[in-house]
Amino acid sequence: KSRVGVMIKIELKKIPNQSLVFENSKARFEIKLNCVGDAMVATIKKNDIEILSGVIIVAGVPLIPFPHLATDGNFIIYTVNNEIPHWSKFEQTQELYYYD
Repeated sequence: KSRVGVMIKIELKKIPNQSLVFENSKARFEIKLNCVGDAMVATIKKNDIEILSGVIIVAGVPLIPFPHLATDGNFIIYTVNNEIPHWSKFEQTQELYYYD
């Protein structure tokens, strides 16, 4: 049995370090994105509990890599040609999505 999920674009700012909140009927997520050298890392809290800290973001790969932690949805960054996610291309060719 398959189901069609929800996919919602989340606006990113073109700045190296940023925090955002995404909330739905299931959970409240606090996401911090930080630039570390040429990489971007994510720290995520779900309902005030930190579930990830400083995980490297890879294009097209779920930010929450563990299914048991992603029961209320997950996040993914899509980039043109699977480029390495980088803040300098946010708002241009790299987008963050929530999906369920």
